[in-house]
Amino acid sequence: MHDVGKYTPAFQARLTGSAKRVDHSTAGAKIAIGRYGSTLARLLAFSIAAHDHDDEVLEPIYIGRRFRNDTERLEKQFEMYAPMTYSRKVS
Repeated sequence: MHDVGKYTPAFQARLTGSAKRVDHSTAGAKIAIGRYGSTLARLLAFSIAAHDHDDEVLEPIYIGRRFRNDTERLEKQFEMYAPMTYSRKVS
């Protein structure tokens, strides 16, 4: 639900080269509130809406700037999280 805004014409234009920033999180947040209308839905909506803003804050901490694309983001995440997932040998 959090990426439903990526189906808008403005976001699709971004995928084909437009440099214009597009808010794609608000649409999913609005759907959550409209569909579920409860306190839980509001918490879900806030989480959806905040998701991309968190990226804007955290990415510069990871590499000193925003990631260029999802590939760069995923490569860095695998680099950081892979050491945390190694299993110990079981004797």
